[in-house]
Amino acid sequence: MKLKDRTDNRQWLPYSEKIASCTAKAITEQHISQRQLAERMGCSPQYVSRILKGKENLSLETICKLETALNEPILRDACID
Repeated sequence: MKLKDRTDNRQWLPYSEKIASCTAKAITEQHISQRQLAERMGCSPQYVSRILKGKENLSLETICKLETALNEPILRDACID
């Protein structure tokens, strides 16, 4: 990875990691699989896996899909320290 890319990532990466953590907690509590979450979101299980690694630069649209699929406020929870 280029230095500029790593520098750019530093700005959004902590948010992505928090969203991943909140998402992982929600799927565990709801007893659903990554595949089931992917089906609810209309995306691939591979994409859900990337989200859960906390390294994906998520759009607001994707965050809304997560919240809808889980029926939980992921973004709000990720913003609370």
